[in-house]
Amino acid sequence: MSPTIVPMAQMTTTRWYMERYDLTDTEAKSYGSFSDFASVHSLVVTLRKAGTGEIIRVLAPGNASVGELNKLRDLGASCIS
Repeated sequence: MSPTIVPMAQMTTTRWYMERYDLTDTEAKSYGSFSDFASVHSLVVTLRKAGTGEIIRVLAPGNASVGELNKLRDLGASCIS
């Protein structure tokens, strides 16, 4: 993932933002901004299948549904909306 600079106001209303952390680190090992839920969900599924045990933190846009947040939480992602 390559970093994308997105204004915070836009990110929280229209975009999904995701960070990955190793269990022992406090600094994100990677992060990215996504335009849709499907992209974030696909990446979280891929990471979980890899079994790396990373912490995944997702900042969801204001229009995210409870169902979308629950799908990510079911995969072990920490979601903030």
